[in-house]
Amino acid sequence: MITIRRAGTVPFLLFVILAFCARDSFSFSQFANYQSTIKVNDIVSSGLKTWVACSGGLFVIDYGNNSYTLFNDINHFPDVNLTAICRDPKGNLWIGSSLGYLYKQTPDGQNFIYNSYFGANWAIQALLFYKNYLLVGSSAGFSLFDPNKEQAIGNTSVIDTFSNQTVFTVAVHNDSLYLGCTDGFASACIAGDSLTKNNYADPSLWHSMPTGQKVASFIDSSGMFLARSDTAVFVGQTYYHANNFSDTFSVKVKDSVVFTFPSAVTKLIKDDFDNLWIGTEENYLYFWNHVNPAQVPTQVTIPGLTFDVVNRVHAARNGTVWLEPINQVGEPRWDGITSFDGKIWTLYNQYTTQNIGLIGDDIFFHGMCEDKSGTMWFGAPGGCVKRYDVQNKTWAVYYLNGVNFDTIRQLSSEEASKPGFWEKCDAIAQDSSGVLWFANWGNKTNNIKGSLICTDPSIKSYKRFFPYGDQYYIKDIISLCVDSRGKILAGGHDGELLIASPNGNPLQNGIDSVYLFRTDFGTVSDICATSNGISWIATGKGLYKYNSLTGILDSIPTSKIPATVNSVDAESDGVLWLGTSADGIMRYTVSDSTKTVFNMGNGLVSNAVHDLSIDKTGGYLWVATNAGLSRMSLGHTASAVADNKNIVAYPNPFSRKNPNHREIIFKHCAPGAKINVYTLRGALVKVLSSDADNAYPFDTGPFETTLRWVPSNKLVPGTYYFVGQPQQPAKTQKLLIVP
Repeated sequence: MITIRRAGTVPFLLFVILAFCARDSFSFSQFANYQSTIKVNDIVSSGLKTWVACSGGLFVIDYGNNSYTLFNDINHFPDVNLTAICRDPKGNLWIGSSLGYLYKQTPDGQNFIYNSYFGANWAIQALLFYKNYLLVGSSAGFSLFDPNKEQAIGNTSVIDTFSNQTVFTVAVHNDSLYLGCTDGFASACIAGDSLTKNNYADPSLWHSMPTGQKVASFIDSSGMFLARSDTAVFVGQTYYHANNFSDTFSVKVKDSVVFTFPSAVTKLIKDDFDNLWIGTEENYLYFWNHVNPAQVPTQVTIPGLTFDVVNRVHAARNGTVWLEPINQVGEPRWDGITSFDGKIWTLYNQYTTQNIGLIGDDIFFHGMCEDKSGTMWFGAPGGCVKRYDVQNKTWAVYYLNGVNFDTIRQLSSEEASKPGFWEKCDAIAQDSSGVLWFANWGNKTNNIKGSLICTDPSIKSYKRFFPYGDQYYIKDIISLCVDSRGKILAGGHDGELLIASPNGNPLQNGIDSVYLFRTDFGTVSDICATSNGISWIATGKGLYKYNSLTGILDSIPTSKIPATVNSVDAESDGVLWLGTSADGIMRYTVSDSTKTVFNMGNGLVSNAVHDLSIDKTGGYLWVATNAGLSRMSLGHTASAVADNKNIVAYPNPFSRKNPNHREIIFKHCAPGAKINVYTLRGALVKVLSSDADNAYPFDTGPFETTLRWVPSNKLVPGTYYFVGQPQQPAKTQKLLIVP
């Protein structure tokens, strides 16, 4: 159990108690996670407040003060995909998540996190509070949770003869407990004290009733207890139920459709005033006021990300973060280019934005670049190249192949919206002269005059290179980078790596020399250049290093870096951040090959990483993943750290058995600061300082100090704490060392 208090300072003695009670979520403090908010999973209402468990956090509507708030703080919700919610008689909220976290939020703002279902991989599907106990339905069975003991006191993963143990809904009727399952429903007697005495793991306790379809809800109709395959609710004497068959997404009264929606209905509830709240699969939340029955339900949108899979991310210099998705079939309205300025999410596509044109029909969104003026360029998957003028907030569409390949031109609004202008650009970069480079998607027709194009839009000048049939032709370039010496590096989908050296201005003088590596790279998915002339290349066969001064290409042994690296960005010349396809992200120190892994156990939203982008001004690493977006705090590398209030330690917990855990790194220390590490009883364990060989060799400069510590093997595993010196205004923080 983890207690998180919203405000106030914690006295030292109380801090020690909380540290001892903590499990693991304090290590999540480096991360903030953002997931799609378009799906509503569950709703509960009381008085003038309604709480919505959605796919991106807890959305609270308070009509008493006319406020709407989304809570997705990772310290409150390590998993923000909330799947079930209920309320107990004391006003506590109980919330379940897709990863199995169980949360309790008290009326006065305290937050508790229970991770026993998370550890068992039980995705919570349903919650019901009954007689001081919490009844939990999950993807793997049923559980009885005792809030006083803060633990499960009865579980089952075998429900009579059902082959699938998923529990979608839980209900109590006439001293019987009912579970709605995949193939029907099951019941068990809970009369008297049998609720806590039952052996729920005994299959003979349960009496199953196969129905041939999923049971999603139970309804009490005039004394008859009915199992439903959809969500249903009584409002007075009127029975409302969802209809999600044959793509007819609606709510019915008996057999008559009363409301229709653009996606499936996931939840129906009534509030204390007999109004209807309607959750949907892809279109947020709807509210229907019974006072005006002729009016259609009003949509209540939930702020946040609108797609699940983030394929590309870029942290712009003005602080805005730009995202591109992997387009999902059937969700065109929620796919498109997205920006997040720290407060407001904005989706740009043909349904929301003028002059942006069609997005395209291919699923992979790749190309993205910020030019020197701050203008953003996007290579759409079939919708040509999009340009966003940050100053004027206007969009334009460019057609790379022009008419008869004679020019690169800006399309008119009418042309941009026509399906006839189909074009795919998977990579964009800008060189030091200001020239933009575009990858031209590979086919014989488009590339008859060049697979790589450079242009200066301000003077409408361009050149094409490496046409179809040329010895340096690459069918499909999906990564582009310009190194510190002006060389162009282009990586192909089929494993080619091209190095081109322009002769001054390429628009005037063309390219001086070219070299093409046709080794077995797999896909060359990402390239990152550092100021020392080194380029780092993420491929399907691991990480490579290219030195543009010597022309030597070296592979990094898989004993140091796994072969699953698919994205790379540089914090400095000596520190890289790597994204992997299944193992999260990795901090890699070039000089000694030290690596530290961060994954879902540390708070990352998903271990399947697609892209990385470092915001050096804000001190964040943005991580595009298969389940949303994560932001990891790195520190203010572009501004001086004046105090020790934001020190972070990682990995935390530190595991001696983990081969990726070699040392504990402390960032955001003020220059010259020290760190004291203590036991829970207050005994000093270690003093770290830059004058005692504890300073990290690749510091970010004079702005801050980075300290490191290799704990002794003799140190007893357990909970410790550390504090920066001078202490004020530093805060004491927890540190967990495990076997």
